[in-house]
Amino acid sequence: MEHSADVAFCCAELSEHVAEVTRDEAYLLGLFHNGGCLLLAMKDPKGYLKTFAYLNTYPVSGIKKEMGQYLTNHMDVGLLLGQKWKLFVDMLNAILLHHSAELNHPNDRLRGMVSMLKIANVFVSEVSFGSYMTDEANGYLEVAREDLMISKEVVNEVRHSLIAFA
Repeated sequence: MEHSADVAFCCAELSEHVAEVTRDEAYLLGLFHNGGCLLLAMKDPKGYLKTFAYLNTYPVSGIKKEMGQYLTNHMDVGLLLGQKWKLFVDMLNAILLHHSAELNHPNDRLRGMVSMLKIANVFVSEVSFGSYMTDEANGYLEVAREDLMISKEVVNEVRHSLIAFA
């Protein structure tokens, strides 16, 4: 829950630089994006914490580990949960796609939501949870920053805001 609250904070901050996503939508997206993690953790409390920690360090390849252990992943479970909660279609798709290495999708709003989640997840993993920043995580962050077309300075402002918030 703490992870999702911090991601929601970062997404809300990033939304100031994304024309098609309101601050409220960004905050809700951050809160709900890892709903599937909560359900998987309920089924396997001890084991899933290790998997979640691995995902924080390896945001793309960690999904393979999750699939190998649970025969599903938190995005698919989160999509089903989000449908039950009647979230907007773009939010559902962002939940489903937020661990993709690259996203070449024609929907700018969806790409913006996914990129906000990527940046927020990397910062929360590093700042709030002390995760090691691998080359994979840094590349994931850089692709998202470039997709949002925001400067490194803006991204660092969000990071510093999280440090002050956390």
